[in-house]
Amino acid sequence: MHFNTMGTHYMNKTFSKASDQEGYTIAPKKRLFEVELKSIVKYRELLYFLIWRELKVKYKQAVIGLGWTIVQPVCTVAIFAVIFGQFARIPSDGIPYPLFALSSLVPWMFFSGALNRGATSLVGDAQLIQKIYFPRLIIPVAITTPPIVDLAISLLLLIGMMIWYGVTPTWGVLFLPAYILLAWILALALSLWLGPLDVRFRDIRLALPFIIQIWMYASPIVYP
Repeated sequence: MHFNTMGTHYMNKTFSKASDQEGYTIAPKKRLFEVELKSIVKYRELLYFLIWRELKVKYKQAVIGLGWTIVQPVCTVAIFAVIFGQFARIPSDGIPYPLFALSSLVPWMFFSGALNRGATSLVGDAQLIQKIYFPRLIIPVAITTPPIVDLAISLLLLIGMMIWYGVTPTWGVLFLPAYILLAWILALALSLWLGPLDVRFRDIRLALPFIIQIWMYASPIVYP
């Protein structure tokens, strides 16, 4: 695969010239689990730009903008509270069911949103990939990171609901940053696996929302 001089600004020094002509050759990695984490630091300015672009594009021309971060979990919890809390009478370990559902739905929405967007990121940025060279790892990292902003806003909603119901968090809240980091790493890892598959098989983007929905009901989110 060759790139012209437009991509030489972002060229990694580990690649060598293929000939005397202007252009570079990119070869596949020789080791199975070789991930160039140092390239993320080297191209951090490009990473920051892509993250900022993702944040701006997501709510561009949206009337309520970031308000959708609040509307979506509130509407979902309201539906769960009526169906599972009132009609099905699913136990919630002594916690008010709306708070019980929201506490598990907030991190799940962060994970599912990051995975759904990260798995299709390579196809979505195909034009950028074809124009210049940069570490491909940057794209899924940049796409799966902005949902953290939505998560932070949703956590404020969760804190407000805890105050409303008079529920005090336990010492387990200290593990919240580690839990969020684990959820992000899992979403990124699955995106790195599904992203290249989506390039070859577009069935991935069609099947993934369905799989995520089934995964949610198979997880202890609406039930203890």
